[in-house]
Amino acid sequence: MHPVVYVFLGVLMAAALGLLFWMQRRMARPDTSRAAALMDRYRELTPETLAAVPDDEAAKAVVCNILAKAEEHRTDPYRLLPGLSEERRAVYTVWLFLKELEHDPAALRQKDQRTLSALAVDALRTLEVNPVADALDRFLETGDTAEIDTLCTLTAEADVPSLLVAWIRSAPEAFCDATRD
Repeated sequence: MHPVVYVFLGVLMAAALGLLFWMQRRMARPDTSRAAALMDRYRELTPETLAAVPDDEAAKAVVCNILAKAEEHRTDPYRLLPGLSEERRAVYTVWLFLKELEHDPAALRQKDQRTLSALAVDALRTLEVNPVADALDRFLETGDTAEIDTLCTLTAEADVPSLLVAWIRSAPEAFCDATRD
């Protein structure tokens, strides 16, 4: 081969190695998102930790603890739910219901979300907000978009996020690692 070909192959090899090095460094960057920070903060959740959490973050603390467990097991949180206490499953599914209702209510009926939405119906009944549970159940059954407005109204009237916080505060040990799961 001609010496120019060797130089060209050397430059090409150096460029490929540089690209691989750059890609490895980009992919190895730690996650600095707020969600990652919360998962780290609540990875181990004790009643004392939960008591120190502000009310507006109590449900998120329980959820982030579950997400951290899923990350440790390299699995989807849905796969962990059967092994969690009823209380923790309820917080996760109601929290997810509230997020979907806020951002994309139609997603509550989508294939991947539908089972979690059905679990949220049960959890809402546990929280004794049967009108919200009934409306969600009807929406899951019929797909009637008018139910979305009803869901939003009933959820706001019942103040479901506050009920969730009150439930967590009433028995914090049920939502923590130290005594459950």
